Amino acid sequence: MSKGIEKFFLVFFLFSILIISVYAAGGGGGGSSGGSSGGGGGSSSSSYKESKIDCETLSTLKARIKCRIETGNQSYSVPEPCRGLSNENECSELYKKVNPCYEENGTEKDICFKKIALYNKNLPSSVRNYLSFLLYDLQERVEEAYEDRYIDADQATGLIEDIIKIKVLVYKNRPASEIRLSIDRFKSEWKRGME
Repeated sequence: MSKGIEKFFLVFFLFSILIISVYAAGGGGGGSSGGSSGGGGGSSSSSYKESKIDCETLSTLKARIKCRIETGNQSYSVPEPCRGLSNENECSELYKKVNPCYEENGTEKDICFKKIALYNKNLPSSVRNYLSFLLYDLQERVEEAYEDRYIDADQATGLIEDIIKIKVLVYKNRPASEIRLSIDRFKSEWKRGME
């Protein structure tokens, strides 16, 4: 197993423990309510590589993700987990604010995440933001696995879709049991993709 994959599993394992412990400890209260995640729908098996399509115009989460993966065009007007939230603009601004943190590594990246999230384990909104940043980091690792050809576009699309759906659950302050179930599904998909 390569160092990148081993690191991915270590980060994912630590992240899973963090989510479960934070939400099991009652990280509830407050939170966003609002519309749907914009997810669902089937993904065609067609390739977007050859087309000049604007991924934003596609109607389903899965189609937009696959388009972005295959074209390498990661631009978007609103980050997927923010779509339909009552605080969509605030959520989008938070994504812009944390973006420089992803250039950091290790402890520096974590410190940056916590600083942007105004992390306080007793403040549910800061915990949700921090978890979202960790999930986005995980999403980037899936993209790297695709770029390194450990997984194909369909596998990467499914994994990223699962991560985004978990982020939506976090932002909507869903129960820990529901988030754990989604994480377990993600783990199963990841293992299946690596077989």
